[in-house]
Amino acid sequence: MMVVNLLIPVLVVLIGGVNGAQYVGTTASQPNRTDVVWMIPSWPCVNNDSIDVEKFGILQNQDQKFVGGREFAIFYEHSFGKIPYFKGQNVSDPQNGGLPQLGDLEAHLVEAEKNINETIPDENFSGIAVLDIEEFRPMWELSWGVFAVYKTESIRLTRQQYPYWSQKQIEWQAERDYEKACQKFFIETIRLGRRLRPNAKWGYYLFPKCNGDVGQKFESDCSTLFQKFNDK
Repeated sequence: MMVVNLLIPVLVVLIGGVNGAQYVGTTASQPNRTDVVWMIPSWPCVNNDSIDVEKFGILQNQDQKFVGGREFAIFYEHSFGKIPYFKGQNVSDPQNGGLPQLGDLEAHLVEAEKNINETIPDENFSGIAVLDIEEFRPMWELSWGVFAVYKTESIRLTRQQYPYWSQKQIEWQAERDYEKACQKFFIETIRLGRRLRPNAKWGYYLFPKCNGDVGQKFESDCSTLFQKFNDK
């Protein structure tokens, strides 16, 4: 089970994988009300009368559109703005600079504004707007496994900038520069979205994060470690 932070008084739960999810939201003003939104790319089944989720009180986009519609819109890094990342975590295939430190934030925001206006033409849109960035993790501590390429390349970049520093100094600076750049992209992007579509419920897919085994021992809270990650 994964949670998305909308940065507004709404609790959101996403159940699903990369290709789609279900949204369950409880607003602070209506704590006893729960909205469920169908966020699955099931548009090929639009003519199948057996999949009419609205009969069950589930909200969905018209014609089961997945990327943009009345109830929700989703933006992926591959086709949104100019977010820097290594495609498939492959260092030989950098996109928009590869590392967040090498990305052009201003160019990204200009392109992202165009994308938002195209995907959500209604300035009064009040549905869910999800920013889905999965090619990299904005925290150094969570950049392990295939995401370790961002650590390796950040250290390589810092070593080029400060060739006479010790390894410890280089690693410290690389972590600082990486997280600072990630933070700028994440914060300024969602600020842009909230400015352009202030009535929308904006958030990042997979954030805040939670340990995958939560609930197995009947506990309701994420682990202390993941709470620390989310606070950071």
